[in-house]
Amino acid sequence: MVHASRNSREQLRAHGGVDVYLSLLEDDLWAVMALDSIAVCLEHDNDNRKVELSLLKKDAVQKSVNFFWCCLEQHFVLILEPFLKIIMYVIYDLQFYYYYYFCFLHLC
Repeated sequence: MVHASRNSREQLRAHGGVDVYLSLLEDDLWAVMALDSIAVCLEHDNDNRKVELSLLKKDAVQKSVNFFWCCLEQHFVLILEPFLKIIMYVIYDLQFYYYYYFCFLHLC
């Protein structure tokens, strides 16, 4: 559902969709799809950073760590692409903030 439209993602976000996807990380059959959905949510997160903030909560971090720690060998190859999406989002986000930070410092 997260792959559908912006309105669908906003409805999911408003009704705790990220928490559902985090819970699905514990289910072997849904874990890869849940991680991919979390990556898509992060990718399409608007300026409010609601998805990012919900992923930084203590229980969300614990669920994510448990997922990677207990990942089945047969799923490992399948989680690499969604995990790369998440990493690329974080790197892009950091570059964006560093760019504006250095521009701000240069103006001062």
